[in-house]
Amino acid sequence: MIRYYIGISSATSIEILPDESMSIGKKILISQQRTAAGYMYENKICHYDFLSIPLEYVPSSLASIVNSWWLMQVPLQFIIAGDAVAGSNLLTYQLERYYPALYYPGGYWPRWQAQSEVFSCFISSDDAPLKSMSLPYDNRFKGTIKLEGY
Repeated sequence: MIRYYIGISSATSIEILPDESMSIGKKILISQQRTAAGYMYENKICHYDFLSIPLEYVPSSLASIVNSWWLMQVPLQFIIAGDAVAGSNLLTYQLERYYPALYYPGGYWPRWQAQSEVFSCFISSDDAPLKSMSLPYDNRFKGTIKLEGY
């Protein structure tokens, strides 16, 4: 089974339960310059990871913690943890698809080994990530946490 955690450190992280619409990708920061002669030059400055995690029915205590991280722009860790038996195949598939450079030169991670990946990130939403209530509950929140790596 794969577990997702987000927090300031692994000791203070909270487990999140995203649905299947969670998206993982990469963004590229490009600088464009046009010369007097009309030529266009593009410089790739950097690339970084981003994640979009939709959540529903989050308790108010956890929603206030996540919203305080967004308000204070706290550097966070996003942790993908897999069990040695149940989640290895799915986690290996995700790592193979999105992060092929994480593999050993000769092949895949050993299937018997528990796997986890840690990404440094921050919440980059324009507004508080968990601000609307999940009806019919008055103490559960929903929203989308947008994370960007650095």
